[in-house]
Amino acid sequence: MSDQTHSETEGLYTVVGLCSLTLGLFLLAVFARTLSGGAPPFLVLRLVSAFFFLSVAVATFPPLRDLWARRRSLGTFGRVRRVDRRVVDDPDHGQPCVVCGETVTEGVERRYRDELFVAGIPVATDTVGYNSYCLACADETDDDPEHTAPSTADDSQTEWA
Repeated sequence: MSDQTHSETEGLYTVVGLCSLTLGLFLLAVFARTLSGGAPPFLVLRLVSAFFFLSVAVATFPPLRDLWARRRSLGTFGRVRRVDRRVVDDPDHGQPCVVCGETVTEGVERRYRDELFVAGIPVATDTVGYNSYCLACADETDDDPEHTAPSTADDSQTEWA
């Protein structure tokens, strides 16, 4: 898929997500207001419609979709450290290996983040950092949590899929 098509699709998802979120919240507010005033007809239909539109918003609106993808079990509360990794095979990567200092053109890049969870939903991300490892050092540090500490490299250019 081309970059222009991808950005058009993301734009469409954003519009659909915002419209669904707005309509879902509106229907939820109408439901809450009519609930306090008695039991009018279509009360259940309003509630079901509100949850339908809110579900569409979670599935389409990119920020909500990202939160949903990072969710945990409902019993997750507090800080959780997460480490993601991707294979680097790029001669222009140019980041130094955090173990041996060699320039990494092939190896592994690890992204770590400390997130605050409330009922399984990440509500804040405190630290995001990246560490690059050459092929030799990547195997040695695979299970060592010490090597997910912040590096001094400028990581602003790294993109994750």
